[in-house]
Amino acid sequence: MPDEEAVRDWIRFARMDLSASVYLQGHNPLPIEIICYHCQQAAEKAIKAVLVSHDVDVPHIHDLNKLLAATTQYENSMRSLSQQANWLTNYATFTRYPSDIEIGEADMKTALKYAEDILAQVELLLSEMLDEKD
Repeated sequence: MPDEEAVRDWIRFARMDLSASVYLQGHNPLPIEIICYHCQQAAEKAIKAVLVSHDVDVPHIHDLNKLLAATTQYENSMRSLSQQANWLTNYATFTRYPSDIEIGEADMKTALKYAEDILAQVELLLSEMLDEKD
């Protein structure tokens, strides 16, 4: 039996990361790398919520492609998020430290959209569980 409170916690943390990303868009200078990092984190936590909803121990990895693959054995609909997961997965590491990789506002906007896509699909998938006490 899945721990429904734990699922709600993972979703709550995913929402906080996405909310932080949206909030940070108002800063000057624009912290693009930090916004992209939080978008990746929102997606990671949302995907991990799906695993928790199936009583699966959450792996301590940040690769959204691998996490998504783990969910598809339980929820085939998660396959539709592979493009978003692939785009966001690199932001788990190279945005945390100074890098030669340039990320622009267009990348940031895509990261925000993809994080929103993943969180929305996960929330829809888990809506019955989330609605009980949310």
